[in-house]
Amino acid sequence: TLMGKMVLKSKCQLRIDLEDSTSHAIVAGNHLRGRVVVKVLRGPPELPATKIVLRLTGKEKAKILSGKNTLVAERLLCVTRTTLRREDEWLGNISPGTYVFPFSIPLPSTLPSSTTSRLHHHLLGSRSECEIVYKLKIDAAPRGQLTIRGAAQRVFSVASAPLLDIRVP
Repeated sequence: TLMGKMVLKSKCQLRIDLEDSTSHAIVAGNHLRGRVVVKVLRGPPELPATKIVLRLTGKEKAKILSGKNTLVAERLLCVTRTTLRREDEWLGNISPGTYVFPFSIPLPSTLPSSTTSRLHHHLLGSRSECEIVYKLKIDAAPRGQLTIRGAAQRVFSVASAPLLDIRVP
């Protein structure tokens, strides 16, 4: 028991599949589409239906190392939470098996492109790193007082939306 809630152990695997190829970036302003696959291998009897929450985060992080000093700055670019449901609403108790939850999340058109950069300043004796990373994270927890957890994440690339080609005479 944890803080008045019973914690049940189950054996499950969670996976995120993206509709577009992982080698291509999703253009900001479009929808990120895919599916969450939950494979329940074994679970306690009478496990209530589970709620799957998909969280999209975009984070900008900069780090400067100079001698023994380190400066780190982070900023969230976007956070979106989506509760997933299967087409048949996944009602009742969960039995061992595979469950698929499709999703479509609109990406803001103002998102910057994914990037990673590392620079070494040999003359100054310092190093800097910066990155813009987007992740999908899933968390599964059933309704009510029973808590069963599973988590998985997937990094994906975003390309900035193209600028409008407006010509001024």
